[in-house]
Amino acid sequence: MADVNHFKADLRELEFQLFEQFRLQELFAAAPYAHISEDDARMILKEGHTFASEVIGPTLQGTDQEGCQLTPEGVKVPAALHELWKQYYANGWNTLTLPEEIGGQGAPNLLGVAVGEMMNGANVAFLMY
Repeated sequence: MADVNHFKADLRELEFQLFEQFRLQELFAAAPYAHISEDDARMILKEGHTFASEVIGPTLQGTDQEGCQLTPEGVKVPAALHELWKQYYANGWNTLTLPEEIGGQGAPNLLGVAVGEMMNGANVAFLMY
């Protein structure tokens, strides 16, 4: 049976909250966020949604069914989570809100929270590990 993605997020609602209600774009007028534009932030949000929907979401059922196991060698987590973490790091999601001076992307925490919420919603066990 193919992995089924049960994750759904309303990207337009997130954009409304970030840009119309909280006016995130106003942060991009000055340091430390002047290197990011509203278009950049919308693209990051959209790519986060895609990663959550197409990469993380389909792993939920399988990782829940496989679960964790305590073995004499240590804790064994579902195999799919190893691959997810590799992709998460390769795509730079782990550095989204870290300051640029330490190798991060320097995005505002508000944007990081929105992206993280989608990924958490797609498979909470993934971000817990």
